[in-house]
Parts: sequence; C-alpha cells; structure tokens
Amino acid sequence: MLSGGPGAFAGHDAPRILIVDDDPNLLVLLADQLRADGYEIQTARDGEEALRRLRSAWPDLLIIDMMM
Repeated sequence: MLSGGPGAFAGHDAPRILIVDDDPNLLVLLADQLRADGYEIQTARDGEEALRRLRSAWPDLLIIDMMM
C-alpha cells in the first residue's frame, strides 16, 4: 500500500518502524498493514515500553499516538 507492495525493499534492509499506541486494535491494524508493505515493525503499548525499545535500537521512523 504505502511502499509499492511486498518486496519493494528486496535486496535492502527493510526500514524499521516503531508504532506506539494504547489502542490494541489500531496497533495490530497498522502493524499488519505495514508488515505487508515490507516494513520491519515493532510495537509499544505505552511510553515506558517505547522507551525500553528505544534503549536497544532506534527505528527509522516512529509513529506515536500523541493523545495517549
């Protein structure tokens, strides 16, 4: 959908995205769609979990629910 479809990053490392949202349904929906588009996805359900993930590695993009 966003990247031109599965395999758009063939031969390259897929861009890494961290999605942070407290709505589990939206989190799964976004993660599944972006994975299908070829992105490497991590998720976090709150700010503390997001910070733990960021301590180990920084993604290429953060998608954050600002109203959590």
